[in-house]
Amino acid sequence: MDVMANNTIRKVGRFAAGAMDELTGVGAIKNRSKCSGTVCEGSSTPPRRYPVEPRAVKRQEEIGAAEVIGPMTPDRLIPEYLKKKHEQVEAEESQRQVTAAQQRADELLISNQWATFWKQVTEKLHLAVDSFPDLPYLKLDGKLIPFVKNQVRVEMHSTGGLRLNGTHTDLFCDGHAIHCTTLGDGVYTLKFCILSDTEIGVESSRSRGTGMDAEQASQYVIDRMMALLERQSR
Repeated sequence: MDVMANNTIRKVGRFAAGAMDELTGVGAIKNRSKCSGTVCEGSSTPPRRYPVEPRAVKRQEEIGAAEVIGPMTPDRLIPEYLKKKHEQVEAEESQRQVTAAQQRADELLISNQWATFWKQVTEKLHLAVDSFPDLPYLKLDGKLIPFVKNQVRVEMHSTGGLRLNGTHTDLFCDGHAIHCTTLGDGVYTLKFCILSDTEIGVESSRSRGTGMDAEQASQYVIDRMMALLERQSR
Protein backbone atom coordinates (compact mmCIF):
# COMPACT_ATOMS: atom_id res chain seq x y z
CA MET A 1 0.00 0.00 0.00
CA ASP A 2 2.79 2.43 0.77
CA VAL A 3 4.42 1.73 -2.59
CA MET A 4 1.18 2.32 -4.52
CA ALA A 5 0.50 5.49 -2.63
CA ASN A 6 3.96 6.79 -3.40
CA ASN A 7 3.56 6.06 -7.13
CA THR A 8 0.21 7.86 -7.18
CA ILE A 9 1.67 10.86 -5.43
CA ARG A 10 4.55 11.03 -7.96
CA LYS A 11 2.14 10.85 -10.97
CA VAL A 12 -0.02 13.59 -9.53
CA GLY A 13 3.06 15.71 -8.94
CA ARG A 14 4.30 15.26 -12.53
CA PHE A 15 0.82 16.07 -13.87
CA ALA A 16 0.64 19.23 -11.81
CA ALA A 17 4.11 20.31 -12.93
CA GLY A 18 3.19 19.77 -16.57
CA ALA A 19 0.04 21.81 -16.20
CA MET A 20 1.98 24.68 -14.67
CA ASP A 21 4.51 24.56 -17.52
CA GLU A 22 1.71 24.82 -20.06
CA LEU A 23 0.20 27.81 -18.26
CA THR A 24 3.50 29.67 -18.03
CA GLY A 25 4.65 28.79 -21.58
CA VAL A 26 7.58 26.76 -20.41
CA GLY A 27 6.14 23.60 -21.92
CA ALA A 28 5.68 25.26 -25.33
CA ILE A 29 9.27 26.41 -25.26
CA LYS A 30 10.46 22.94 -24.33
CA ASN A 31 8.38 21.38 -27.07
CA ARG A 32 9.69 23.85 -29.69
CA SER A 33 13.24 23.20 -28.62
CA LYS A 34 12.75 19.54 -29.35
CA CYS A 35 11.40 20.17 -32.89
CA SER A 36 13.88 20.07 -35.76
CA GLY A 37 13.20 20.01 -39.48
CA THR A 38 9.73 18.92 -40.34
CA VAL A 39 9.07 16.43 -37.51
CA CYS A 40 9.16 17.10 -33.77
CA GLU A 41 11.09 14.73 -31.55
CA GLY A 42 8.85 12.19 -30.06
CA SER A 43 6.13 12.73 -32.72
CA SER A 44 5.52 11.09 -36.10
CA THR A 45 3.06 13.78 -37.25
CA PRO A 46 4.61 16.46 -39.51
CA PRO A 47 3.66 20.11 -38.93
CA ARG A 48 0.52 21.31 -40.74
CA ARG A 49 1.11 23.11 -44.03
CA TYR A 50 -1.65 25.50 -45.22
CA PRO A 51 -2.25 25.51 -49.01
CA VAL A 52 -1.93 28.73 -50.98
CA GLU A 53 -5.24 29.90 -52.39
CA PRO A 54 -5.50 29.56 -56.24
CA ARG A 55 -6.65 33.16 -56.58
CA ALA A 56 -3.49 34.37 -54.91
CA VAL A 57 -1.36 32.28 -57.30
CA LYS A 58 -3.33 33.59 -60.32
CA ARG A 59 -2.90 37.17 -59.14
CA GLN A 60 0.82 36.65 -58.82
CA GLU A 61 0.94 35.23 -62.36
CA GLU A 62 -1.00 38.24 -63.71
CA ILE A 63 1.38 40.63 -61.99
CA GLY A 64 4.32 38.77 -63.47
CA ALA A 65 2.76 38.79 -66.98
CA ALA A 66 2.04 42.51 -66.77
CA GLU A 67 5.65 43.15 -65.89
CA VAL A 68 6.75 41.18 -68.97
CA ILE A 69 4.23 42.77 -71.41
CA GLY A 70 4.66 46.27 -70.11
CA PRO A 71 2.14 49.13 -69.97
CA MET A 72 -0.99 48.86 -72.20
CA THR A 73 -0.32 51.67 -74.64
CA PRO A 74 -2.19 51.90 -78.02
CA ASP A 75 1.03 52.22 -80.03
CA ARG A 76 2.31 49.03 -78.52
CA LEU A 77 -0.79 46.81 -78.51
CA ILE A 78 -2.66 47.70 -81.75
CA PRO A 79 -1.12 46.17 -84.91
CA GLU A 80 -0.58 48.54 -87.80
CA TYR A 81 -2.73 46.53 -90.24
CA LEU A 82 -5.69 46.75 -87.84
CA LYS A 83 -5.24 50.51 -87.58
CA LYS A 84 -5.37 50.79 -91.38
CA LYS A 85 -8.43 48.52 -91.54
CA HIS A 86 -10.16 50.64 -88.90
CA GLU A 87 -9.41 53.82 -90.84
CA GLN A 88 -10.77 52.22 -94.02
CA VAL A 89 -14.02 51.14 -92.33
CA GLU A 90 -14.34 54.56 -90.70
CA ALA A 91 -13.97 56.29 -94.07
CA GLU A 92 -16.55 53.96 -95.66
CA GLU A 93 -19.01 54.61 -92.84
CA SER A 94 -18.50 58.34 -93.19
CA GLN A 95 -19.16 58.11 -96.93
CA ARG A 96 -22.32 56.07 -96.31
CA GLN A 97 -23.59 58.73 -93.96
CA VAL A 98 -22.89 61.45 -96.52
CA THR A 99 -24.65 59.44 -99.23
CA ALA A 100 -27.65 58.76 -96.98
CA ALA A 101 -27.93 62.45 -96.08
CA GLN A 102 -27.75 63.42 -99.77
CA GLN A 103 -30.42 60.86 -100.65
CA ARG A 104 -32.74 62.24 -97.98
CA ALA A 105 -32.20 65.75 -99.35
CA ASP A 106 -32.93 64.56 -102.92
CA GLU A 107 -36.10 62.78 -101.82
CA LEU A 108 -37.26 65.91 -100.02
CA LEU A 109 -36.60 68.03 -103.12
CA ILE A 110 -38.61 65.64 -105.32
CA SER A 111 -41.40 65.51 -102.77
CA ASN A 112 -41.65 69.31 -102.79
CA GLN A 113 -41.46 69.79 -106.59
CA TRP A 114 -42.99 66.78 -108.36
CA ALA A 115 -46.53 68.19 -108.46
CA THR A 116 -45.31 71.43 -110.07
CA PHE A 117 -43.18 69.47 -112.55
CA TRP A 118 -46.15 67.27 -113.52
CA LYS A 119 -48.32 70.33 -114.10
CA GLN A 120 -45.66 71.85 -116.35
CA VAL A 121 -45.40 68.65 -118.41
CA THR A 122 -49.16 68.42 -118.98
CA GLU A 123 -49.34 72.11 -119.90
CA LYS A 124 -46.58 71.71 -122.49
CA LEU A 125 -48.21 68.58 -123.91
CA HIS A 126 -51.46 70.48 -124.23
CA LEU A 127 -49.66 73.34 -125.97
CA ALA A 128 -48.01 70.92 -128.41
CA VAL A 129 -51.16 69.17 -129.62
CA ASP A 130 -53.06 72.47 -129.78
CA SER A 131 -50.37 73.78 -132.17
CA PHE A 132 -50.93 71.10 -134.84
CA PRO A 133 -53.61 73.03 -136.78
CA ASP A 134 -51.17 75.92 -137.16
CA LEU A 135 -48.51 73.58 -138.57
CA PRO A 136 -50.12 72.14 -141.76
CA TYR A 137 -47.02 70.52 -143.12
CA LEU A 138 -46.90 68.17 -140.14
CA LYS A 139 -50.34 66.83 -141.15
CA LEU A 140 -51.21 66.01 -137.58
CA ASP A 141 -54.11 66.53 -135.27
CA GLY A 142 -54.44 65.88 -131.58
CA LYS A 143 -55.80 66.81 -128.19
CA LEU A 144 -55.19 66.34 -124.47
CA ILE A 145 -57.92 64.73 -122.37
CA PRO A 146 -57.73 65.00 -118.53
CA PHE A 147 -58.82 61.88 -116.69
CA VAL A 148 -58.74 61.40 -112.93
CA LYS A 149 -56.29 63.32 -110.75
CA ASN A 150 -52.71 63.18 -112.04
CA GLN A 151 -53.71 61.26 -115.15
CA VAL A 152 -54.18 62.50 -118.74
CA ARG A 153 -54.39 61.11 -122.26
CA VAL A 154 -52.65 62.63 -125.28
CA GLU A 155 -54.25 61.73 -128.62
CA MET A 156 -52.54 62.16 -131.99
CA HIS A 157 -53.77 61.44 -135.52
CA SER A 158 -52.23 61.62 -138.97
CA THR A 159 -54.24 63.60 -141.56
CA GLY A 160 -51.98 63.26 -144.56
CA GLY A 161 -53.32 60.13 -146.21
CA LEU A 162 -56.40 58.22 -147.15
CA ARG A 163 -55.95 55.95 -144.14
CA LEU A 164 -56.37 57.64 -140.77
CA ASN A 165 -53.60 56.54 -138.49
CA GLY A 166 -53.64 57.42 -134.82
CA THR A 167 -52.36 56.60 -131.38
CA HIS A 168 -52.63 57.85 -127.84
CA THR A 169 -50.48 57.94 -124.71
CA ASP A 170 -51.87 57.64 -121.19
CA LEU A 171 -49.74 59.37 -118.57
CA PHE A 172 -50.05 58.89 -114.81
CA CYS A 173 -47.88 60.52 -112.13
CA ASP A 174 -47.53 58.97 -108.64
CA GLY A 175 -44.91 61.31 -107.18
CA HIS A 176 -42.02 58.99 -107.98
CA ALA A 177 -42.34 58.74 -111.75
CA ILE A 178 -44.57 59.49 -114.75
CA HIS A 179 -45.83 56.18 -116.13
CA CYS A 180 -46.56 56.23 -119.86
CA THR A 181 -48.47 53.72 -121.99
CA THR A 182 -48.61 54.36 -125.74
CA LEU A 183 -50.94 52.46 -128.05
CA GLY A 184 -48.73 50.53 -130.48
CA ASP A 185 -45.47 51.48 -128.68
CA GLY A 186 -45.71 49.87 -125.26
CA VAL A 187 -44.90 51.08 -121.76
CA TYR A 188 -42.08 53.29 -120.48
CA THR A 189 -41.40 55.32 -117.35
CA LEU A 190 -40.13 58.83 -116.78
CA LYS A 191 -38.56 58.56 -113.34
CA PHE A 192 -37.90 61.66 -111.29
CA CYS A 193 -34.26 62.58 -110.82
CA ILE A 194 -32.14 65.50 -109.61
CA LEU A 195 -30.87 67.98 -112.21
CA SER A 196 -29.30 70.38 -109.69
CA ASP A 197 -29.46 71.28 -106.02
CA THR A 198 -32.68 73.19 -106.67
CA GLU A 199 -34.21 71.54 -109.74
CA ILE A 200 -35.70 68.13 -110.49
CA GLY A 201 -36.26 66.38 -113.81
CA VAL A 202 -37.02 62.94 -115.23
CA GLU A 203 -35.11 60.24 -117.05
CA SER A 204 -36.61 57.64 -119.34
CA SER A 205 -36.45 53.95 -118.55
CA ARG A 206 -35.48 53.49 -122.23
CA SER A 207 -32.64 56.01 -122.24
CA ARG A 208 -31.10 56.13 -118.78
CA GLY A 209 -28.48 58.71 -117.86
CA THR A 210 -30.14 61.66 -119.61
CA GLY A 211 -32.06 63.98 -117.31
CA MET A 212 -34.88 66.03 -118.87
CA ASP A 213 -36.69 69.11 -117.68
CA ALA A 214 -40.45 69.61 -118.24
CA GLU A 215 -40.01 70.95 -121.79
CA GLN A 216 -37.74 68.08 -122.80
CA ALA A 217 -40.02 65.49 -121.16
CA SER A 218 -43.06 66.68 -123.09
CA GLN A 219 -41.01 66.67 -126.30
CA TYR A 220 -39.90 63.09 -125.56
CA VAL A 221 -43.53 61.95 -125.37
CA ILE A 222 -44.58 63.79 -128.56
CA ASP A 223 -41.52 62.60 -130.52
CA ARG A 224 -42.25 58.96 -129.70
CA MET A 225 -45.86 59.32 -130.87
CA MET A 226 -44.86 61.09 -134.09
CA ALA A 227 -42.25 58.41 -134.84
CA LEU A 228 -44.89 55.72 -134.38
CA LEU A 229 -47.28 57.42 -136.84
CA GLU A 230 -44.48 57.72 -139.38
CA ARG A 231 -43.82 54.00 -139.13
CA GLN A 232 -47.54 53.26 -139.55
CA SER A 233 -47.81 55.40 -142.68
CA ARG A 234 -45.08 53.58 -144.58
